Amino acid sequence: MFKGVYLNRVTQGIELMLCDVFLEANSHYKFNTIIDNTKEYLNLTDNILEEIEFSSNPALAKSKDLIKKMKKRDIYRYVAEISLKKEFSLEKEEILKSEIASLSSKEGVDEVINPKDIYLITGNINFGLQNENPAEKTKFFHKGDLSS
Repeated sequence: MFKGVYLNRVTQGIELMLCDVFLEANSHYKFNTIIDNTKEYLNLTDNILEEIEFSSNPALAKSKDLIKKMKKRDIYRYVAEISLKKEFSLEKEEILKSEIASLSSKEGVDEVINPKDIYLITGNINFGLQNENPAEKTKFFHKGDLSS
């Protein structure tokens, strides 16, 4: 259920777009400094997206564009999913982004992709026992054997 709801491709696309909206609007709102000031932080309300969307400030143009795209359901696209057995390091992430971007320059691809436009989402699902198999910890009833 966790993967189906929280790691859903549409949910992840919208979440990444919201992050980009706030990163682009940071030059105007200074979220990175507001978070340390309780009084200013409390003034940030749920209407921040509407405030950005209807602002006439040119510094918020990219954020406004992203909000419009979200409303039109032009959400960041999900491309692929792979399962990894070991932890994924940040160094490998940058190499993988570059390799994916280089594929866009192959014949037949109209648009060149910048590695900065690629998001890699990592998730860890472990059934609450980290690296152990929960079936090995479960006791099963065996007919005729009352000890288990």
